[in-house]
Amino acid sequence: MTLENRLSVAVSLSLGEKFLCNGQFDQATDAFDSAQRLLTSAPLPIETHDCPIKCNTFSSLVCSSERPMPATHIDTYQEDECDVGARQFAAAIVPDDVVGLDDNVLQLIIAYNKAVVYQASKNYQYACILYKLIVDTVRSCLSSGNTDATLMHLAMRSHNNMGQIEYCTGHSEERACVEFESALVYARHHYNHSRMHHNEIDLLPSNTATIQINAVTTPPEYQLEIATVLSNWCRTRWMMGHHDGTMFAALEDVIRIRTANLESDHLDVAAAHFNIGRALFSRGCNQKALKHLLCYMRTAYTRFEEQNISINKSSAVENNKSTAADLDPTLGLIYVLQIQNQEKNDSISRDLVWGLLSLQDKLKKLGPIHTDVASVLNYIGTLLFRRRELNYALCFFAQELCVEEQLKAQSDSEPFSNNEDNVSIIVTCNNIGRILQELERYQEAKYYYQRSLGDDENLLTWSCCGEQKGKCRNAKKACDRDILEDDDALDIPAPAMNLYSTVWYNLGLIHDKMGAFNEAIQAFRMSLKLRRAMLGHEHSDVSCLFYNIGVLQMEQNLLSEATESFREALAHRHVSGKGQLNDAHVIRTLRKLASMHKSKGNIKGAIAAYEDVIAVLNSSNDFETVVRNQKIGIAMCDIAELHQAQGSLKVALEYAMGSADTLLAMRNSVLENETTMGVDDVNEDLQSYVEVETRALLLVGSLQHELCEPLNAQHAFSKTACVLHSHLSTSMTNSAAAQKTKSTLFPLLEVSMMLSNLSCAPEA
Repeated sequence: MTLENRLSVAVSLSLGEKFLCNGQFDQATDAFDSAQRLLTSAPLPIETHDCPIKCNTFSSLVCSSERPMPATHIDTYQEDECDVGARQFAAAIVPDDVVGLDDNVLQLIIAYNKAVVYQASKNYQYACILYKLIVDTVRSCLSSGNTDATLMHLAMRSHNNMGQIEYCTGHSEERACVEFESALVYARHHYNHSRMHHNEIDLLPSNTATIQINAVTTPPEYQLEIATVLSNWCRTRWMMGHHDGTMFAALEDVIRIRTANLESDHLDVAAAHFNIGRALFSRGCNQKALKHLLCYMRTAYTRFEEQNISINKSSAVENNKSTAADLDPTLGLIYVLQIQNQEKNDSISRDLVWGLLSLQDKLKKLGPIHTDVASVLNYIGTLLFRRRELNYALCFFAQELCVEEQLKAQSDSEPFSNNEDNVSIIVTCNNIGRILQELERYQEAKYYYQRSLGDDENLLTWSCCGEQKGKCRNAKKACDRDILEDDDALDIPAPAMNLYSTVWYNLGLIHDKMGAFNEAIQAFRMSLKLRRAMLGHEHSDVSCLFYNIGVLQMEQNLLSEATESFREALAHRHVSGKGQLNDAHVIRTLRKLASMHKSKGNIKGAIAAYEDVIAVLNSSNDFETVVRNQKIGIAMCDIAELHQAQGSLKVALEYAMGSADTLLAMRNSVLENETTMGVDDVNEDLQSYVEVETRALLLVGSLQHELCEPLNAQHAFSKTACVLHSHLSTSMTNSAAAQKTKSTLFPLLEVSMMLSNLSCAPEA
């Protein structure tokens, strides 16, 4: 054949490969037929009686310019509905050196390419005819003593692809296993040069799958193809129930070959670890299995996070579609969690193991895309969330979302679809956002909460009548405008209001954490309106939302609005109970609000905030009596100082005297309990109480001086000095507290004694 014809053959092969990659099967077949016609005018079958092929220990196929076809599935072994099948070699072969190849080898390559096209177009009968032609030709050449590595490689690929056809068409697992074993025979012959150069060549399937590879004569690409065949053989043996030592040895070989030629985080390395881990688990070798399963999990979790949780993609929906051929960490977690929990006796562990076994059963019977599978994934994720295993829970909820997205895509293609899939997606997105919030991954949590809210087409579209759906959409639009009135929401389905109120609330928390206070206020207001319409005004959730809005308004220095929100919260709280609002937290917030009012010169606002503090304390059961009275006394003293600043001296004196009386009663209560407390504890508490009581008494005396009541003022200052002197005398019995007491209370004692002197100025 002329050089020009050879070059034309190369062009035809390249065109055929491109057509095949694009799924243009007829055009690919035409291109390969053209290459065949250019190569020789003689039609197939190929004449091989003398087989004048040069023996070469290096295969020409692995040096070809073929573009590897993307993996159609992950090479993990699963049964029944989840079985993704054996792998085929789906790429056409375009040798780099078409000019230098033997004509017979080139004809076999063209025949192989046509067979690959037939297999891709599901014309399995014609594909098998060509594959058998190739292996018969190679067998004939080997019988003549020609052991060219390219022939071995072609025969291995052909047997593998015939095995894949037998396996995936369901004809016979036994016949598929024989084909894979035959493919491995050629891999062994490539290794064993001495046997390949003799006529004593046994081409019958071997009873072992153990493979030895000469790294010098076997390039990495060829080694990985051998690992693929070996994995296909193991898959078939697994499905046939032949879990013997030979299969385990082969699984080890697959890991060895892939680890030597691929990065540690490659999909195929992870899949090999999963397969042997699962096999070891079935044998009860749990610790060995755990080692391999955790190797799988490291890669699977990282990739799953990137594909499903990361928000750096244009669309999470597109991410879910693109991960059909990616790792699923839940496959490994099913076994890891069983190993970790099967010996535990607590209720959550028992429920978790039951859920994992149920998930395996559902996957086996129903396949990965089914509503029952999504429900069990949700159940397991909820248990793990309750146990605070958040990263594990995230895997199951994210996998649930993938299932629900695909169910929705199927439902959308049907003429009469319902919106239950939409609701499931909304709930799952909220669950994922909640976990990400707990993990302090706020930006990602925000994305999933916003995705849960959806758009006008998805939001609040429940399985209800069209009129109700219209009301739901109108409610969402009204929320966005922040003008939703209570009456507007009465006809919205209660489950819709409950769900979206929760999502808006969670989104408000995220905005708060991220410092976006205006957005947080808006989110809480939307949650409040839905919650109030559903539960009424006098509910603890309503109080909590008013409180949260008030806190955010306070952070934005919107003090008047914050005061109003707190008043609303306390008013509803008084009726409905505390709910989620802790008294100590409320008091700290109100004191901060009072301080901010005071710093801006709003004395009335500060007084109102302190009065709210006293109201909360009077109804609180969260504090011991002594502590509550101390806080009430301090708040009354603060109010007295504010009234004094306003010039309302009589009102100020009333509050100051009330504060002093309350603090005196509190101190006496501490002294009465001295027998049940340690001396050090009593003295330390008393010092604190005496300090605040002294502050109140000094304020009383100062106000009485201002009101021109010098005798009463002198009495108040004398009383202050007596309180301090009495405490200092008592505390001196304990040397450990003496220095601390002396440094803080002695100056107050000196001031009090000076003020109690009649010659003192009339103001403190």
